[in-house]
Amino acid sequence: MVGAYFQPEFAMARNVLTRVTGLISILDDIYDAYGTLEELVPYTEAIEKYVIRILFLELRNLIKYV
Repeated sequence: MVGAYFQPEFAMARNVLTRVTGLISILDDIYDAYGTLEELVPYTEAIEKYVIRILFLELRNLIKYV
């Protein structure tokens, strides 16, 4: 993660990015190893809806500033 924010003033951003990446990795491993199809289908749909919503909101905010 040092390559993303290598300046000393971005130490907090490196910490947050490292923790989020670690959490995503752990959740992905649990998803792959322990999930059944019946459990994973609604979970995947919820994640997809969440990601689409976030992308839409970010796009809308970007259009406001352009």
